[in-house]
Amino acid sequence: MHWLPPISCIGGQDYIDVFPTIVITADSACVSLSLIDDEVYENTEGLSVELSSTDPQVIVTTPTALVTILDNDDGEL
Repeated sequence: MHWLPPISCIGGQDYIDVFPTIVITADSACVSLSLIDDEVYENTEGLSVELSSTDPQVIVTTPTALVTILDNDDGEL
């Protein structure tokens, strides 16, 4: 798994920029990200995550996922 270039958010500012926890089952993979709640009003932001495998017997049918981060702070830009 690796991060694709951020679409609009910044690692270390909007989410904790470390290798995330991945839970893999027979037919799915779940990636957990830790978001940073900074009390600063921001537009909706996003990033892409790409899953891959070094095992040729593992087929990743949907390798890329778009993650959307919604702001929970009050205010205006």
